[in-house]
Amino acid sequence: MANCAKVGWNCHSTVSGLAGIPGTGDGVNGTDRFYNPYGLVVAADGSLVVADTYNELVRAVLVPFKLSLQVSGAAHTVTIPWDAVIGKKYQVQFKEDLAAAWSDLGSPATATNLNWSTTDNFTGANRQRIYRVLIVP
Repeated sequence: MANCAKVGWNCHSTVSGLAGIPGTGDGVNGTDRFYNPYGLVVAADGSLVVADTYNELVRAVLVPFKLSLQVSGAAHTVTIPWDAVIGKKYQVQFKEDLAAAWSDLGSPATATNLNWSTTDNFTGANRQRIYRVLIVP
């Protein structure tokens, strides 16, 4: 970005949405859409906020994160690490089959560093769980 300050350089990047294709959908990796994004601001927590004029929305653009699982042996211990945004609150949830309702794994936690994780020590006959991580407002 240092070279962008030079006179005559056109410096811009698409960080969300897909240039030239309007729409209303939320999404990740270019699947989200805006319809005349007009105003931008960086909030105090570091997130990008976009005024989406014709959709009449104010949207927060969140840093994407990668979620992985680390399973250790027969003890049924799973560590769920992800890239976090400092100050954001996260809730890990699980379910034991696709038809089940989501259950909270512990209480929501506020990230204090960029690498965040939680551990699930579970017992019982069912050795399969599905996990997700939500950002709590």
